[in-house]
Amino acid sequence: MLAQYLGEQAIGDRLLLFETPEFTTTPERMLDLMTRVVADRNLGRAFFGHGQAMDVEILGDAAVHAIRTQMRQRAKTPVLPALAPYDSHQWPWPTDPSSGTTPADLYTATALHQPRRPAD
Repeated sequence: MLAQYLGEQAIGDRLLLFETPEFTTTPERMLDLMTRVVADRNLGRAFFGHGQAMDVEILGDAAVHAIRTQMRQRAKTPVLPALAPYDSHQWPWPTDPSSGTTPADLYTATALHQPRRPAD
């Protein structure tokens, strides 16, 4: 309902969709999840050059990369969803590669981001 009133641009910025196996939740659990998002976005900025890089499952990113590589070696087309940029506002999940301006996978994000090293 909130997505209808806040609009697509709010998704992922002001409107967050939390996945949980529980049918109901508590204020404490929601605060815990929100704290993780804030911390993960700072880590994503520091290590990968984009705050929303940690919003996606990083291990899933590696698996998708491996599947694409193996299928390319076999001259086959993988059956996978399209990679969407980290700053996509699509809902309920991003699938349009043209829906944002940032990298769509961890490999591209890290290639574009060279962390600063402390001076010796």
